Amino acid sequence: MAKKSTTTVTYKTKTVNGKTHMVCQNSSDESKYYSGVPCENYVPVSNKDVVSVLCSHCTSIMCSTPQIKRRSVKTVAKAAPRKKTVIKPTVGITTDTPKRKAGRPKKVA
Repeated sequence: MAKKSTTTVTYKTKTVNGKTHMVCQNSSDESKYYSGVPCENYVPVSNKDVVSVLCSHCTSIMCSTPQIKRRSVKTVAKAAPRKKTVIKPTVGITTDTPKRKAGRPKKVA
């Protein structure tokens, strides 16, 4: 098998406030993303082993904007109000004592 010929492009890096920044891949005319105008944007890189990076400006030029599909809104007729459910007390429960509401107990001062 024949070996593939590869060209190695080294992009400029600089350190700003202890963080490594790398120049955009469009800065070199040998890049596959090169559009004719060199880009001089530096992008922060999290790892020193990164070979190349593409800035957000050049990425937005190459990618199309997301298509938003508008949905039609259907009008819904109002439903009839629900009937209230009445619970009748059973034998043995007196109705003169108030029932305790669910939740936290009242604080006694």
